[in-house]
Amino acid sequence: MPHALVLRHVAFETLDGFAAPFLRQGLAIHTLDAWSPQAPEAAAAADVLVLLGGPISVNDAAQYPHLPALLELTARRIDAGQPLLGLCLGAQLIARALGAVVEAAAEPEIGVAPIELTPEGHESCLETYADEPLAWHWHGEQFALPTGATALARSALCAQQAFAIERHVLACQFHPEFSGEVEPWLVGHTCELARHGIAPQGLREAVNRWGTEPARKAERVATRWLADLGLTQPR
Repeated sequence: MPHALVLRHVAFETLDGFAAPFLRQGLAIHTLDAWSPQAPEAAAAADVLVLLGGPISVNDAAQYPHLPALLELTARRIDAGQPLLGLCLGAQLIARALGAVVEAAAEPEIGVAPIELTPEGHESCLETYADEPLAWHWHGEQFALPTGATALARSALCAQQAFAIERHVLACQFHPEFSGEVEPWLVGHTCELARHGIAPQGLREAVNRWGTEPARKAERVATRWLADLGLTQPR
C-alpha cells in the first residue's frame, strides 16, 4: 500500500485537513518526529513526504542539530523527482535546500488573511483560493523564490506564499492544511502570541466567522495535488 511519511516538529501542527483526502486516495499515513534517527531511511522509502511546520528556523542548525540531516533528505527528495509537500517551516526547508535565502520577515503574519494567486497559481492545486482567498497564516520568516521554482501565491505581508517545482514539489508558507480547529494553535503558541501582543480571542473569533471554508479548501487542495501526482484512486 502506498504511504505518506509526515515529519513533524510540534504535536499540534499536523496533517490536519489533508489527512482525510490522503487516506481516501489510498495513502497510509506514517508520522515521525523530524529529529528521529529513522527519518532519513523512512523518507527515502515514502511515496509522499510531508514536512510540517514548527516554531524553529532553518537557520537554527547550531541549536537544533537535526536540521542539516533534514535539509539533506529534502534535497535528495527534490533531486530524485519524488513527491514532496512542505508547509510553513517545511516550505522554508525546501527553499533553503534549493539554495534560496530564508530570513526574518518585516513583521509576523499570524491569523486569517487573504492570499493572491499568480497566473500559474490559478492553474494549480491552489485554484480554490482564487474565489475564496482567505488563508491561515502563522510565520515570522520568509523565503526568496528558489531558482527554477514557479511562484503560485503571494500576500500583502509576504511576497512568496507558495511555489512549485514541476508537479512533484509543493511548498506553502501559509497553511492550506488548516481545517479550522484553532484551539491547539492558540495554546501551543501562547508565548509567541504574548510576545507580539496578539489576543487569542481575536484569532478565535476570526476563525469562527470563517466557518467551514478552511476545511473545504484543505480537501480540495490535497485532492487536486494528489491527482496532479497521479495518485488519485480510481472510482
